[in-house]
Amino acid sequence: MKKELLYLACVILGIILIDGLQFGFDIFSGDTTIDFNVHDTYFVTSTVYVAVFSILLLTSAIYFARLVFTRFKNKFANYTFLVCNALLILSLILICIFLGDFNALIRGDVNETTTREFATSMNKVIANLLYSAYFAIILALFLEIIVIFKTRRLHQDASTI
Repeated sequence: MKKELLYLACVILGIILIDGLQFGFDIFSGDTTIDFNVHDTYFVTSTVYVAVFSILLLTSAIYFARLVFTRFKNKFANYTFLVCNALLILSLILICIFLGDFNALIRGDVNETTTREFATSMNKVIANLLYSAYFAIILALFLEIIVIFKTRRLHQDASTI
């Protein structure tokens, strides 16, 4: 158990170090922002949100790879993946809600103030981001269900011995 907690701490600290090198070490200060340039439009968000999302995404990916290599036999790794993946699904749902609201805002306000071509291209960009987020949610739910069934089978096999 101590070995697993040490492995989890090393994974999270490694990801925070990678995020710190990429975005700067004042990543969790709350007053720094990151700009995403999408088709001549800048989306500005706090680095805290990007860091938390990347921590969840990379932790889920690392633990899923670990589950595959250990053939789902490590209960702590199974539970860690389930928790990180559930939080990742929740964050993706929140991103979809934000993008849906933003898309409605673009349809209402941008159509009145800018050209139709710009509004149409922005709607396509937001729609593609939404489709990508929906696909990621479905994939994460599928992986979650697989790990739940494998963990349940592991508990059933342990109780029959």
